[in-house]
Amino acid sequence: MSNFNNHDYYTAGQRYIEYELAHDAADAYAERTRAEPARSSTRSRRSARFSTALSLLILLPLYIYLPVWTTKQHFRLPEPKVEQYDMYSGLPQMSEKAILAHAKYLSEDIGFRTVGTREHALGDKYVHEQAKLIQAACQEAVKMAPTRRLECEVWRQEGSGTHRFDIMGKPVYKVYEKLSNIVLRISDGTRAGKAHALLLNAHVDSTAPSPGAADDAMSVGILLELARVFVHTPDWQPQHAISGIILSDTDFRQFQEYRNLTGLDMAVVGDSYLYHTRKDLVKHIQPGVAQHFAENVYAITKYLIDSPDSPLPKLAHSYTEPTSIYFSVIGRWFFLYSSDTAWLISGTMFAASLSMLLGTTDSNDVNLILQAILGVWGSLFGAVLAASVAASIMSRVFGAGMTWFSNEYSPFVLYGPPALAGALGAQYFLTARTSPTEARRFESATLQATHLFNIGSAMLLQVYNLGSSSLFTIFSLGSLCALLVNTFLNSMSRRVDWTNIHLTAYAVAQIIPLTVGTELAVGMMSIFVPLTGRMGEVAPVEHIIAVMTAVLGFFIFSLALPFVHRLRRSVLLSTIISISMASAMIMFAFALAASPFDAMHQKRMFVLHYEDLNTNEHHLHLAAADGAPGFSELVHDISKQFTQLFHQPVPVLMDDNNADWDIIYPFSQFLTPYKIPLPPAFGYQSPFVSSFTVKSVDDIYNYRTNTRSLKLVIKHPGVIWTALAFDAHVLNWSIDSPPEPRFTRHHIKQASFYGVNEWELHLTIAVPSGRPEKVRFDFMGIMEKGSWPGKKHDPQDGPAMMLFEDLDAYVRQHTGDAVDLMLLG
Repeated sequence: MSNFNNHDYYTAGQRYIEYELAHDAADAYAERTRAEPARSSTRSRRSARFSTALSLLILLPLYIYLPVWTTKQHFRLPEPKVEQYDMYSGLPQMSEKAILAHAKYLSEDIGFRTVGTREHALGDKYVHEQAKLIQAACQEAVKMAPTRRLECEVWRQEGSGTHRFDIMGKPVYKVYEKLSNIVLRISDGTRAGKAHALLLNAHVDSTAPSPGAADDAMSVGILLELARVFVHTPDWQPQHAISGIILSDTDFRQFQEYRNLTGLDMAVVGDSYLYHTRKDLVKHIQPGVAQHFAENVYAITKYLIDSPDSPLPKLAHSYTEPTSIYFSVIGRWFFLYSSDTAWLISGTMFAASLSMLLGTTDSNDVNLILQAILGVWGSLFGAVLAASVAASIMSRVFGAGMTWFSNEYSPFVLYGPPALAGALGAQYFLTARTSPTEARRFESATLQATHLFNIGSAMLLQVYNLGSSSLFTIFSLGSLCALLVNTFLNSMSRRVDWTNIHLTAYAVAQIIPLTVGTELAVGMMSIFVPLTGRMGEVAPVEHIIAVMTAVLGFFIFSLALPFVHRLRRSVLLSTIISISMASAMIMFAFALAASPFDAMHQKRMFVLHYEDLNTNEHHLHLAAADGAPGFSELVHDISKQFTQLFHQPVPVLMDDNNADWDIIYPFSQFLTPYKIPLPPAFGYQSPFVSSFTVKSVDDIYNYRTNTRSLKLVIKHPGVIWTALAFDAHVLNWSIDSPPEPRFTRHHIKQASFYGVNEWELHLTIAVPSGRPEKVRFDFMGIMEKGSWPGKKHDPQDGPAMMLFEDLDAYVRQHTGDAVDLMLLG
């Protein structure tokens, strides 16, 4: 008999069935696990890490603090020193107060020191006297310490010359007549000590519309103060000579091209809204700027003339292209290394990156990383494209260009959001056809792709010996550190998942972009935003600033690309739409804003009162150097106000053949000019009709060679900044640089010292037609007493200065002092 009853059989059968069901469920679970190994790990990873919103909240203080701190450090200035001697050591020190005293005397007590004016001559005299005072102090110091090897020599050079100086791709030939240099040389008095000298220079003159406190009276003051400090330092004596030259006209490129010298070009670039305007005054120089500039010059000079490791003897032979890379980080750390070292650094980082990726990346993820690299490039393109579209809307649809001009950081507010939407949009479309599992793995792949983008860009730029490769090297260092930290944290987990990205890795990865990237951004914007005010109407400044904003923002916040893959695609799409809507509202608010110009961020306007000595016609020429709206309306208002009978302003084509603006050629190519006829002043007779002459002397035609030789004699008493332009095939001339070997238009600009009123030009011209033809010479200049307000205390008699005084007052009142006028007669 069986011992099982019905109940026992049912129970046993039920257990068997339960066992079979459990076994089937386990098999199915194992099969699903094998089929989708990443899904369970993704779920466990998501449950183990912070939510996206909480992650953003945790990282937010880092995103706020580091850019703010970096910006403060970038613009940090030393405390200005008032006393010329240290109160504790008694040693001389660079004093900002003394530097600015020189700058104020030159820029305000003397005033606008345009080359050729009386004020320029007074500035020359002042600097010469100051140099002689330093020489006297030097001689007295040697008397007090006879064993001290110290010699100070001062002389005033005066010379004439010619050379070619290409500007903006345009050849310009310069003629100098009896211009001066004030030279102060400090040495140990020996021939060996003078053999390898360091040349420091600044220029005493200022440009036409400016008193030139920062450009360049402050630099003149720094050189004078530097010489004082060295001379008054007890027992100091240089190993190499130092020569300070105060020039009348200078640009470092001239030393490099014509004397084969190497060196550094240093200038004040911050707040360049006031550059070459009448508000370039000492009161507008930020406290600490002169001190910072002076201490840098002092440190470099002392190293080069005192250090036994000074490279001066090696540099004296000839100029060679630089092979070193140097940069500073937030004004605290300075880096200098050779291009070979740069290759070693980038190569080592690339090898380390490749080794780490091979050790932590599954073979199935290689294609995913390649897609992510395309995604990084796509995000960069998307950011640029979206910002460019926004720029087109602002300038063409709203007609509100340059609304960001008065604040260097405004472009980030205006074009940062659309650039972000464009970058995220590329990531959204990248994952459009991927499975949810692959989409989640894009976070790790995009972080790795961002790093490969940085290190690859660094090596590519290094191939062309571009110093900017260092920027990508620094960024790749940050992303490499993040990947190493993330790999370490993953290796410490119970269940190793190399695709898991820890929040700590994001924090580490963002430190360098938020510091170095921010410093790069604020530095570039502080230069380029003010510069757009003088780039011309045709320059696409709106797009230039928009693209710069997009690119800079991309590098600063590139870690947003992998981070957004923590979001579901629907949430990512909603985020992109929200950012786009916010961009539209911001753009609309900018379009409704008032004029971008104000009293400290002025529009540049150029005004010429033009007298044609051949026809006795008078014209008022008005021009702007930016594309902001409103200039045409201002021109028409001026025409109604200052012409007896309203004359419609005539737009003028600006090209190489427009001789009306040759005094500022080739910068004149940036101008948008108008021309207004003026009635001659009643009873006015120009004093320049008989004295301002251009004559051809020794004009000889050679029938054998079909050439014409002549000498132009130009007399210009009371006229400065003379400019000559003509069309011809010049075979040779008295200018040192050879002419263009074809028929073309030539531009010659002349500068001379105050009281020098004549210059000559010898020419031999090809005559292809076989018979001599007339050559048209366009010649113009500025009245020495015809600039406002530079000459308002010593004006030229005539209608120009009377008009300028009234016009200046009208424009200032009409625009709220938002326009800086350059008024020249």
